[in-house]
Amino acid sequence: KHVISQSINSYEGIHIYNMSNLDSTAVAAVREDLNISFTKNGIKMIIMDEAHGMRDDAQDTLLTAFESLPEGVHIIICTTNRAKLKSAIISRSVPRYFSRLSTQEMMRLIELRFTEKNIRIRANDTIVSNYLISYAGHEARAINNIIDQIPEGSDLSMEDLEMYVPIF
Repeated sequence: KHVISQSINSYEGIHIYNMSNLDSTAVAAVREDLNISFTKNGIKMIIMDEAHGMRDDAQDTLLTAFESLPEGVHIIICTTNRAKLKSAIISRSVPRYFSRLSTQEMMRLIELRFTEKNIRIRANDTIVSNYLISYAGHEARAINNIIDQIPEGSDLSMEDLEMYVPIF
């Protein structure tokens, strides 16, 4: 299993990198990863998260590697600000946009994450969930960031929630 320090997670055939402000050594390692086969089935996926944080020189370095990708290599570039990416990268991409989650989807996410972390709610769980959803603006990342702060096994009241999100 190939892992470098800038890799967030690595799975067979999938590497996830936080591309925000990588130094030249890390960018070179990502570029190398685009060309080295490390899967049994010949398919590899590189996920470049926070791509809007890449410096211009990093984008230039990777752009040349994108021109000659081996068969079976797939790249997913994630960004919240396309304007920060070079037009040459954008023109070689197929954009996909994600919409905010519905209230039902957010409720399910909160339920799954609370179960995963064994977090119990000592208040009306609908009120807590609705508040979290409203505060997070229906964004899964925001909900996950909040829940990641809550210690595993917590008994959460509305007052306890103030430690993680401001209550108005």
